Amino acid sequence: DLQNTRIQAVESDRLAETTAATLAHMAARQQLLAAMQEKEMANRVHTVYFAFNSTRVSIPATEAATLADEAKASPLVVLRGRTDGLSDSSAESRIAQARADAVRDYLVAAGVDPMRIRATHQPSGDHVADNRSPQGRRLNRRVEIEVYRALPMSTQATVAPQP
Repeated sequence: DLQNTRIQAVESDRLAETTAATLAHMAARQQLLAAMQEKEMANRVHTVYFAFNSTRVSIPATEAATLADEAKASPLVVLRGRTDGLSDSSAESRIAQARADAVRDYLVAAGVDPMRIRATHQPSGDHVADNRSPQGRRLNRRVEIEVYRALPMSTQATVAPQP
């Protein structure tokens, strides 16, 4: 019994050491993550809203300066044009694309490298608010500007083709 008790004590000590090491490792990773977030390493999303049937870009000056600075320093900027449409009609598609193009032109005029900008659009759906109310439709007429701090990387493992 004494020998079994000694073995259990040694195993308990090892388990405590392993647990302490794991907790220390997790704490270090959390500190690193917090430091990265403080340096704003995460992607940022800005939203530009539009009036009904409009493609006119209007961004408050303080937000415009921040957006331009972030976009200039970013390796990739993705624009997603949206409408408050209920169906994928050609008119909705044109306005969503025109909004994304207008924001792209705005960023290029602000000094962002056009080679780093990718623009897409979605004519209907993907609403952020209730599209049955005027306020909701106003929020759905938008371009989302995602400013990447680092280029996206695939998380899928690549498999070499078999000969």
